[in-house]
Amino acid sequence: MIRQLTVLVGLGLILSAEALAFDAKDYAAARRAVTEVEAAMRQVATDHGKAEAGYREAAAKRRSCNSLAWANAYAPVMQELETQRQALESARRLAGGYRAALEQARREIDAEDREIREHPEGVADRYWAALEANTKQMREGYIEKMNGAVLPAYRLYAEAMGLSAKVLDQVASDCTQPPGDAAARRTAVDKATPLLKDITTRAEGMKKAIPAR
Repeated sequence: MIRQLTVLVGLGLILSAEALAFDAKDYAAARRAVTEVEAAMRQVATDHGKAEAGYREAAAKRRSCNSLAWANAYAPVMQELETQRQALESARRLAGGYRAALEQARREIDAEDREIREHPEGVADRYWAALEANTKQMREGYIEKMNGAVLPAYRLYAEAMGLSAKVLDQVASDCTQPPGDAAARRTAVDKATPLLKDITTRAEGMKKAIPAR
């Protein structure tokens, strides 16, 4: 970036102390923040993969249950889990759409950034003002929204999928045990209630994290 800035001297632009301070502190910091967002998204993708693999494995175990007594006992839980799964997928689509819009905005900001830096003659003595405005766009129009909405929503999804897998693991585990009487089965099934509530909380949290457009 230092080499790119030296072209300004050749163009005869006056580099004030304030301009240099802006470039060193704000522009570079914004670019580092973009790199950090990208790294966080890669980690989220990894976490999603693990959570979904765990869910599929737990679902396969649950499907192997052939106890009618346990299946009937857990029927309300499975119905609620399916409702929450649909809510989670709806929230994920919402988060995905919002992310796609932010990524498009980022591409436009990046294009403008390249134009400013590669063709400073286009903005002449407004170079620093243009670069500062572009940096503000990057920070407020992409970085803050990704960190404040998209990443939290995606993390909640991974957590909710992990909790869903725990519910299915519980069903599969209980299914391997003698069903006992109705009261014993109800006691066992009630253990899933806190997990279902936690899933609901995360699904609702995802939708709250994504602002209305």
